[in-house]
Amino acid sequence: MKIKRVDLRDFRQFHGHEHIEFATDDTRNVTLVHAENGVGKTTLLNAVFWALYNRTTPRFEQRSRLVNFETEALGGQEASVEISFEFDGADYRAMRRHVNGESEPKLTVFQEPAGTPLQAPETFIGTIIPTRMAEYFFFDGEHAEAFAGELNRGAGPAIRSMLGCDLAERAIADLKDVAASYTRQAGSMKLEAEIETMRVRMSGLEADQDRDERKLVDLDVAIQGAVEQKAVIEEQLRQMAGAKEIQELRDELNVQLEKVQGRIADAEGALVRWVSERGTVLVGRRLAKEVLDFIDAEQIENRLPSPYNESFIQGLLTKGKCICCHDLKPETVEWRSVAALLENAGTPGALNKVVRAKARLLAMHDDARRAPEDLRRIEEQAAAAIEERRSLEHRIGEESKKLVGYKVEEVREREAARITLETEIRTKSEEKGGLERIVADRAQTIGRLATDIETRVKKNERAKVIFGKRRLALDASDRLVSHLQKYETDARADIERQINEILAIAARRDYRFHFAEDFSMSLSHRDFAGPIPKSGGENQLMSLAFTAALVAFAKSRVGMEDAILTPGTVAPLVLDAPIGHLDKSYRRATAEFLPEMAGQVVLLLSSSHTGDGVLDALRPRIGAEYVLISENRSERQGRSDDEIVVGGRSIARSLFGQEINRTRIERVA
Repeated sequence: MKIKRVDLRDFRQFHGHEHIEFATDDTRNVTLVHAENGVGKTTLLNAVFWALYNRTTPRFEQRSRLVNFETEALGGQEASVEISFEFDGADYRAMRRHVNGESEPKLTVFQEPAGTPLQAPETFIGTIIPTRMAEYFFFDGEHAEAFAGELNRGAGPAIRSMLGCDLAERAIADLKDVAASYTRQAGSMKLEAEIETMRVRMSGLEADQDRDERKLVDLDVAIQGAVEQKAVIEEQLRQMAGAKEIQELRDELNVQLEKVQGRIADAEGALVRWVSERGTVLVGRRLAKEVLDFIDAEQIENRLPSPYNESFIQGLLTKGKCICCHDLKPETVEWRSVAALLENAGTPGALNKVVRAKARLLAMHDDARRAPEDLRRIEEQAAAAIEERRSLEHRIGEESKKLVGYKVEEVREREAARITLETEIRTKSEEKGGLERIVADRAQTIGRLATDIETRVKKNERAKVIFGKRRLALDASDRLVSHLQKYETDARADIERQINEILAIAARRDYRFHFAEDFSMSLSHRDFAGPIPKSGGENQLMSLAFTAALVAFAKSRVGMEDAILTPGTVAPLVLDAPIGHLDKSYRRATAEFLPEMAGQVVLLLSSSHTGDGVLDALRPRIGAEYVLISENRSERQGRSDDEIVVGGRSIARSLFGQEINRTRIERVA
C-alpha cells in the first residue's frame, strides 16, 4: 500500500479544504512535514488513522470533537477525510465522514477510476493492515513511554497481529467452538442418566470458559488502553513547569518498586520451595531421631548387624585357622568359640542397609536442624522487601500528593486522572489474574469430565462417534497452539536480532534488546546484569527500532504461503515527532535509518526536531516537503512569526491579523 493523497475538509485545525500529496518514489520515499506544536502534526497523523480505522492515538484529545471550530461557528456540522492510495496494482479512494450528533461514521471505499464502491470496506482495509497492527504504522513518537514502557504488558495481542497470528488464533477459537457444539449435540441422544449429568455439566463449563476467555481479551484491551492513557498523562506531567521534577522522581521510585516486587516474588518462590523440600523433613524429624536412637541401642546390645562380618567368620572356620594362628578343628572348644560369633554377625547386605539408613537419617536430622534457620532467612528477606515496598509506595504517594495539591489547575486534573487510571489498571489486572486462574482450573475439570465420558460411552456407537469428533477438534486446536507457539518463538528471535542490529548502529551504548514471552520489552547493558531503567529517549529509540524491525518482518512475509497465518503486508509509516526525546548523539543516526523503515515514510517534525544534522541525513531521501502554517485572527503583539528556511526559501509559519483561525498546508518546491 502507498498513500498518494490525503484530502481534509473542516477536520480539526484544517478549515475548508486542505490536501497533501505523499512521496511515492522508492528512493526518495520520505514526505517531510514541518510544523510547530499545536499547529496540526498530531491531527494530520490521526486524520489518516481515523479515516482508515475510526481510531485515534491516545494523545489525540476530545476525539468526539472533529469538526473545525470556525466551521461550527458558521453553522457547519460535518468533517471528512479522504485518502487516495494504491494497493496490489490498483487505485482506491477511502473516505470517512463525521457529522455532529450522528452515529459512528462509516467508511466508504471506491475502486478507481470507475468509482465502484466496495461492499465490505472495513474488511478490505483490514486485509491491507489488520486493525491491531495499525498502531505500529501510525506512530506517535511522544507516546513512546507507553509503547515500550517497562509496565506495558498488554501489547502482545497487537504484536501477534503484526506477526500474522490472527488467522491462526481465530482458527483455534473456532475449533474450540466446534468441540463445544459436539458436547451440546450429544444431548440429543439417549445417554445413561449419570453420563447425561456429566455431559450437561461439561457443556455448561465450556460455555463459561468461552465467556471468560472473551472477557480476558476485553480486559487485555482495557488494561492496555489505560496504560497508554496513563503514560500520556505522565509524559504531559513531565513537561509541565513545576511538575517535571516530581514526575521524574516518581518514575525513578516506580523503577525501584518494580525491582522490589521482583525480590518479593523471589522470596515467595523460595518459601514455596522450602515447604516442598523441607516439609517432609520437619514432619519426620522426631521419627528420624527415634530411629537413630533405636539403631544405636540395638548396636550396643548386638541385636543389629555387628562389626563382625559373617563372611569373615565363615572363612576362619573353613580354613581351620584363627587369626592368632591357632588351629580351629571342628567341635573343639576353640572352634565352638569362633562359631558362636556367627550368632551376632551381620550379613554384608544387612550391614550396608543399616549403614545407608543411618547415614540418610543423620542427613535428614541435620537438614531438619538447618531448616528453621533457612526459613528465618527467607522470611527476613521477604519482610525487608515488603517493608521497602511499603516505604516506596508511601514516597510515591507523597509525591503524588504534591502534584494533587499543585497550584496549577491543569496539573491537579491530570494527576487526578492518572491516579484514577492507576487504580483501574491495578483493579483490572487483579481481575484478570483471578480470571486466568479460574480458566486454568476449569480447563482441567473439563478435561477430566471429557475423559470420564469418553470411557463410559464406548458401548454407545453414536455417542462414541460424537465425542470422538469432539476430541479430534480439540487435538487439532492443540496442534495449532503448538505450531503458533513455535512460530512466535522464532519470530521473536528474528525481530530481536534485527532490533539489536539497529541499536548497534544508532545507540551510543552497548545495549541489548530483549523480548519476554508476553512481548513486553526491555533493554540490558553488556556490563550490567538484568534490565536497566530507560529514559524517555531510550524508550523512543527502542520503540523506533522495534517498529522498524516489526514492519520489516511484516514485509518479509508478503507472498509467503501459510495455511494458518495472515499474509504479510507493505504499508506506509506515518511518524509524529519520532525523535522528540532523543539527544544530539542519537538524532542523526536515527534519522539515517528512518527512511529504511518502510517503502513510504511520512515524518511530522517541529523545528526542535530538525537540528543536529537530522535534515542533512534526511535530505537525499525527501521526495515531498510541506510546511503547516498557522493563521490567526489576533494581532501579532510581539509574538514570533516562527520563520523557517526550507530549500532556500523563508516561510513564516505563524501569521496574524488573518480573516479566520486555521492551519494551512503549503508545499515547498
